[in-house]
Amino acid sequence: MNRLLINKLFKYLWPPMIALKEGQCIQQIDGDDICFCLSRTHSFIQPKHVGTEIQLNEIGMKSALTLLLKIDSVCTPLEKVMYIFSSFKILEQMIRFYQKTNVTADLLFPLCLFLTIKAQLPYFDSTIYYIEEMQMQINSELSYYYCNFMACKDFVQTLCYNSLKESISQQEYEKLIVQTISSQRWTIPKTGLVIPQKLSLQKIQQLIDQKSKSNSDDFLLQYYQNIPLQELTPEDIPKILNLLQELYNDTN
Repeated sequence: MNRLLINKLFKYLWPPMIALKEGQCIQQIDGDDICFCLSRTHSFIQPKHVGTEIQLNEIGMKSALTLLLKIDSVCTPLEKVMYIFSSFKILEQMIRFYQKTNVTADLLFPLCLFLTIKAQLPYFDSTIYYIEEMQMQINSELSYYYCNFMACKDFVQTLCYNSLKESISQQEYEKLIVQTISSQRWTIPKTGLVIPQKLSLQKIQQLIDQKSKSNSDDFLLQYYQNIPLQELTPEDIPKILNLLQELYNDTN
């Protein structure tokens, strides 16, 4: 009965749905974005960077990752906690199998952290907020793994060089960050904005030339004027559209 009720009311309880319904950004959405973006830009992280030895391609890691990602496929807090528990329980067994030792918090947390970074959870902050707001009673065993999940969120939300400085030099960190960001394709939300057909490439070039003459120090104009069309990336499109809007406003 409880599950049925929550499923029916989920769109009024789940922070991303509330934000969509009210048409405004709320704190948990900001937290989700921060965690997701930092996880993605730090996708280069290896086990040694967070103090563990188990690699992502080891037997069991794929199952643990799959279970962790399923927290967004269910509605009730208990189901979400159970997927967290099942995922981290696998990690606990892996530590016992690969490292032939008793599992301690010092061994489990780094592996949980490594897995959550690789999972790039899109609703990390919202999940914790939702479970807390629903005031679900969690028994001691589930609570242990859930607390590890919350600690992972706190770590990911402030992830930076200082978080990893014990295992990586600043020069190597900055190099890997740049390489990771450069290699990723960031999606651009679809909008209703369409460039009129009458605004031909020749007209755009004329506008850029005109703008360049009046402001020769404008690096952005110089850049897009000289870059070959085939080298443009999806990240350049919003910048070009903004530039065209400014040029259009200046000529009217």
